[in-house]
Amino acid sequence: MTLGVLAVLGMAFTMFAGFWTDWLWYRSVGYSSVFTTTLWTKIGLFFVFGLLMALAVGFNIWLAHRLRPPLSAMSMEQQSLDRYRMGIAPYKKWLLLAITALVGLIAGASASSQWRTWLMWVNGVPFGEKDPQFHLDVGFYAFDLPWYRFLLGFGFAAAILSVIAAALTHYLYGGLRITSPGARATAAATGHLSVLIGIFVALKAVAYWLDRYGLAVKSSDFKATDNWTGLRYVDANAYLPAKTILFCIAVICALLFFATLWRRTWQLPVIGFGLMVLSAILIGGLYPAIVQKFQVQPNEQAKEAPYVEKNLKATRDAYGIDGTQVTEYPGTSKTEDKTKLRDDVDTTASIRILDPNIVSPTFQQLQQIRNYYAFPTNLDVDRYSKDGKDQDTVIGLREINLNGIPKRNWINDHFRYTHGYGVVAAEGTNADSQGRPDFTESDLPSKGDLGTYEQRVYYGEKTTMYSIVGGPQKEIDYSDDNGEKTYSYKADSGVSLSNPVNRAAYAVAFGEPQILYSGAIGDGSRILYNRTPKERVEAVAPWLTIDGDAYPAVVDGRIQWIVDAYTTTNGYPYSSRTTLGDTTADSLTATNDNRAVVAQQNQVNYIRNSVKATVDAYTGEVKLFQWDTKDPVLKTWMKAFPDTVKSKSEISKSLMAHLRYPQDLFKVQRELLTRYHVKDATTFLSGSEVWQVPDDPTNKSGSATPPYYLSMKMPDQAAQAFSLTTTFTPNGRDNLSAFMAVDAEAGTPDYGKIRVLKLPTNTTVNGPSQVQSQFNSEQDIAETIRLLKGGGDSDIEYGNLLAVPLDGGLLYVEPVYVRGGGLKYPLLRKVLVTYGGAIAFEDTLDEALNKVFGADGATTQPPDEGDEDGGTKPPPTSDNPTVQEALDDAQKAFEAGQDALKKGDWEAYGKAQKDLEDALRRAEDAQSQPDKTGGGTGNGGAGASPSGSPKPSSSPTGT
Repeated sequence: MTLGVLAVLGMAFTMFAGFWTDWLWYRSVGYSSVFTTTLWTKIGLFFVFGLLMALAVGFNIWLAHRLRPPLSAMSMEQQSLDRYRMGIAPYKKWLLLAITALVGLIAGASASSQWRTWLMWVNGVPFGEKDPQFHLDVGFYAFDLPWYRFLLGFGFAAAILSVIAAALTHYLYGGLRITSPGARATAAATGHLSVLIGIFVALKAVAYWLDRYGLAVKSSDFKATDNWTGLRYVDANAYLPAKTILFCIAVICALLFFATLWRRTWQLPVIGFGLMVLSAILIGGLYPAIVQKFQVQPNEQAKEAPYVEKNLKATRDAYGIDGTQVTEYPGTSKTEDKTKLRDDVDTTASIRILDPNIVSPTFQQLQQIRNYYAFPTNLDVDRYSKDGKDQDTVIGLREINLNGIPKRNWINDHFRYTHGYGVVAAEGTNADSQGRPDFTESDLPSKGDLGTYEQRVYYGEKTTMYSIVGGPQKEIDYSDDNGEKTYSYKADSGVSLSNPVNRAAYAVAFGEPQILYSGAIGDGSRILYNRTPKERVEAVAPWLTIDGDAYPAVVDGRIQWIVDAYTTTNGYPYSSRTTLGDTTADSLTATNDNRAVVAQQNQVNYIRNSVKATVDAYTGEVKLFQWDTKDPVLKTWMKAFPDTVKSKSEISKSLMAHLRYPQDLFKVQRELLTRYHVKDATTFLSGSEVWQVPDDPTNKSGSATPPYYLSMKMPDQAAQAFSLTTTFTPNGRDNLSAFMAVDAEAGTPDYGKIRVLKLPTNTTVNGPSQVQSQFNSEQDIAETIRLLKGGGDSDIEYGNLLAVPLDGGLLYVEPVYVRGGGLKYPLLRKVLVTYGGAIAFEDTLDEALNKVFGADGATTQPPDEGDEDGGTKPPPTSDNPTVQEALDDAQKAFEAGQDALKKGDWEAYGKAQKDLEDALRRAEDAQSQPDKTGGGTGNGGAGASPSGSPKPSSSPTGT
């Protein structure tokens, strides 16, 4: 007995610990109303629907028992049942309570999971838009219909369970007989079961009626799209009238069952039920199939066109792409003198050559400072002002890395090493002479252009474990030449552990008994957990869908994590559905789960970036700001959870300067625009203008190219704007079909405006994969790449392949990084540039641009006709012994330099670099002269080969 009591108490305290720690956490972040509203809603639904189900089943069991015949027939069947009746007689009340309690618990638990559906129904606000078929407000489909369907499903469950329970009770007490002589059912049992079946059939009639409206949000496979939503011709002309007819038949059938109370015969109800089933097969299944086969298929485009137009309009409205500006773009420049375009490049785009998805190891190696710090795998791009001018900046936080602390134990993991320290940032458009980032904020403590701010990072993307701070145990703040600095947390964040009940609750919740008795916990100790920005926002706003990329910004002297959040629904009539996890997947999410949208499996057909959230990296304070002031879904949730979302007017100017258009929304919109950029039904149905997002050619993931942030100017813009860009190719082909950009700079009039440059179908312009193949196939580039690899000791990493519209054509720029040869991190070594068929492969972006546009007097000519790989064919180096000898010497010098670098022999390394520079210069001079066999002349000047021969450099690798 004692063990049993202790076990029950232990289970009870475990449940209490989970509930109590949740309450304490929500109270600590100032969102206790979210916890209480959600909790009371769940409790209310649990008890109401649990009680209703228990009453329905219990009442029918009681009624069936009460309607039992006074005497049972004398038969073997009844004699066998007598034993069961006698066995349960003393426990009838307890058995009834147990059955009703069980079905009530199950029904209540199921109903409590519908708390979102209930809150949206109770608080729903109208969209102000009506569906084109039934002319009902969209809010009916988004907020009302899901709740009605839940009620209908609950009614079906209650009716079915009641029928089963009543039938078993009637059988047990002789009201129903299977093998006994005489009537199979008593009049009382017949009437009781008829009413229950009549209720079931009546509910089926309601289901048929609701199904009519459900056609507007029904998904089906259609050749135009796999996720077609809304009515088609067969739905409007076959299924819709069929549902109405079946509704009428079901109502009549239900009345026949109810009439059994007086007629006491099953004949008419059974005939009616059979006719209803037959009608469902013929009218609801066969007739629509005939209409589809003989009316739609012979003239599908004409029949489906009106419904496709409704789908086009609804989908474009629901995903916010209705205002997309599609402009015809030639794809080729008409300017003959390309040197005139060189200056236009600088005004058209601030080309970012620092790839935030590659340089994290470089930040780690150069700015980690201590092993217990780390940077995210993918850094972020933001804008910061320098000398009065905004510049694209690659930024990351130096977060705590518990795997790097000198000794792992409970005290070190949770008390001493508790936070990261400082921001590290670098110019996105520059690199230093050695290919390293040009840092604008660096060192420990961080210093640079960002001024003074609170540098401690207690909340971050890599901060996943709990910490106990503010007590007697001092924390490691940071280390410098004078040793370790200690610190005690001073904010009110987290939950106090001064209360022994709190300590016991967290000891149970985290499975760590030391929390209960450790001397390291004392007055002022607070426990910090749920420390990643996305985790905190998702917890305080469980009705939001969280963007996959939270990014840091220094705002008003504090580091703030900025998190984009979405409101969604899958009940927008006629709007095609999409799965968030599929449409937001790209080559970055394939290699980094932290970049994936939180709700992977959610199917939606309406989405808005309605909330901008911030999480203070020191205090963990979460603020939600209303961003889309017209979104009815957000207004609904703001009614359900008042005072949780702040007004848009409360966003400060300093914070507004760092808000941007979110990537996941952009990826959803670009996926929809592969089909929905067209506005006429005929083109949509033909599929002749279907696009696709090209695979990322810079890696082997086989996933889509991610969108890139870039300050650039579209043809109709007067100045550069911070933008999010992507490209499209025709479905199944690699040439370019369109370029897309959205104005990503918050606070500007054009924020969120989507522009698409559509290339003519009769002109072939290279797409990203073709451009990458063109780079790789150039003989001189390949030779330089071989030298950079150093005989396999180094790896080549291609950075983001950026596309920029320029004078009717497309300028492609790709940074090339080298990792290895004694270096564990990538350095920028070369920049690939192509425009109008001309290619350059140079040490710096300026050199490459000058070469492509002939600004240095040495242009690269576009490919001759018949040159399949898209480049001018270089003179064979093997026909010119002088060039080949110089290249051989360069290779030897490069290898000697790598060997010296590994040994740390800097004198030998410097000599090897000088030899390499001399060899490359000799190769360049030799190539610019006619070879001895008369095998052609060079193009003259530095880097005269079509792909740009390696030029002398003072960089560590000499290239």
